[in-house]
Amino acid sequence: MRVRPAAGTVQRKPHTNISIYSNRPAGKVGAVLDPRERTYRAIERRAPDRVPAFFSTLPGAQRDLGSALGCIWQEYPQDIKTFGYPSTEEFSGKAGVPAIDRWGAAWNSASDDVKGQVVEHPLADWGNLSTFSWPEPLGWIEFESARSYLHSDRGQHYVLADGDTLFQRMMYLRGIEALFVDLITGTDEVTELRDRIRDYMIARIRRWNGIGVDGIYFRDDWGSQESLLINPKLWRGFFKPTYAELFAAVHAGDAHVFFHSDGMIAAIIPDLIEIGVDVIHPQMQVLGAGTLARQYGEQLSFMCDPDRQHILPYGTPHDVEQHIHQTLATLSHAQGGVIGWGEIGPDVPLENTRAMVRAFAEWRYR
Repeated sequence: MRVRPAAGTVQRKPHTNISIYSNRPAGKVGAVLDPRERTYRAIERRAPDRVPAFFSTLPGAQRDLGSALGCIWQEYPQDIKTFGYPSTEEFSGKAGVPAIDRWGAAWNSASDDVKGQVVEHPLADWGNLSTFSWPEPLGWIEFESARSYLHSDRGQHYVLADGDTLFQRMMYLRGIEALFVDLITGTDEVTELRDRIRDYMIARIRRWNGIGVDGIYFRDDWGSQESLLINPKLWRGFFKPTYAELFAAVHAGDAHVFFHSDGMIAAIIPDLIEIGVDVIHPQMQVLGAGTLARQYGEQLSFMCDPDRQHILPYGTPHDVEQHIHQTLATLSHAQGGVIGWGEIGPDVPLENTRAMVRAFAEWRYR
């Protein structure tokens, strides 16, 4: 059994290019790998035995499917364990009941099953900036939970920690319309806001690195269904350098960078590659799996996100399996390059949930 190296002794090379990572144990060709090794091989394109996978379950699905989900997880164990995204952060928690996140933003939702929205922005008035109480980045239970898990798991599973959000956090604190005006006018306050959030995120990245996680997952939805939400030139000037700092901090701890962003983000994918994203989690149905594979398949690994709008909730189990197998075949090649993921919402039937999980577990590289 391979034991996770202590913090500061990880053997993976500093980030340069995904295709040259080669210093993980070679193992035996055709051997069944542990989940952590399987995931490293998939990301670093070193011929995993199968596609590693993990899943997200919304509260409504957990409520409706109950113990049946536990049976599925027992039959098809997940390869990746996640930490750092508590339900009380960026999620109202219960319909009609406002919740305050650790930044002081007030959330509300009309349903237990969706994230909800911010109804009170602490920095809607820039006059509040000078007295704003910035959250303490490190004194939270997720760090101790991850540390305890790593000790008990002994390196068997890939551990993915939440790196938080930059752009969306700015929206939550300032409000979306006000923030867009600030970005166009280039106020000193919006730069300070970006930098204070960056400092918070880097402090957390360093703590995750010290604990010894394998990857850090960032999440900012940058696209509408048609285009980037702001001019790509503005994104490159204002946000790209900050993301580069964040990703460099992850690679300094010898971990992988995961980046999630919904919508049409094609304009900035080359930039994300340039500044060090290892695994991208895009909205496949908007960008097209074939396009992603052709243009970026040699430079990125992908999280495969099945169609949550149509196929998962309304298709048959056969539709689900066929859709996932086709997407995996498009995105991956014999050496890896893809991680399975799916979100189980309250509109996804149990048999479709099982079909999704089974499809990932049974698919093999050709």
